[in-house]
Amino acid sequence: GNLRAFRWSNAGKIKDLGTLKSDNTGSSEARGISYDGETVVGMSYLDDNNYHAFKWSDSRGMEDLGTLRADNTGHSEANAISADGRIIVGNAQNNEIKFSPVHAFVWTDMDGMTDLKTLRSDKQGYSSALDISATGDVVVGYSDSDWNSNRAFRWTKSAGMIDLGTFRSDNSGYAVAYG
Repeated sequence: GNLRAFRWSNAGKIKDLGTLKSDNTGSSEARGISYDGETVVGMSYLDDNNYHAFKWSDSRGMEDLGTLRADNTGHSEANAISADGRIIVGNAQNNEIKFSPVHAFVWTDMDGMTDLKTLRSDKQGYSSALDISATGDVVVGYSDSDWNSNRAFRWTKSAGMIDLGTFRSDNSGYAVAYG
């Protein structure tokens, strides 16, 4: 069977949030919800079997957030949302290469999807934003690095993406930051 994103209410009701497919079939997954429970984010399959990040609300239904590519092809997924529902984070394919790695993103109604790049000095490789602070000011996740390993990061608009390092004395190894 297919997975479906849903929202549960205090009245004990489960609401199927649907999908981004034109006939509303297929799978979707919920990954985050705003503090007031009004906005849900996640990923849903499309008619072409790619999957995209979505934002859902009762008033607007499921909205496709696209990808970091100019033509919005490829994959994306939303992993978390700020408490007020204004800022969404996740990862998305970022260039025209068919199997390109994903980059972490921040999404807002005003700016759309913004590429957070990676920790690598050439800004290539992959990254994923996994969570966001309640205020939407701080994003955490993991990124490819010049060390050729996943590194935990903290991102803010003013400081950009900062490597949080590891517990090893030589700073080698892998690290991931979750909220």
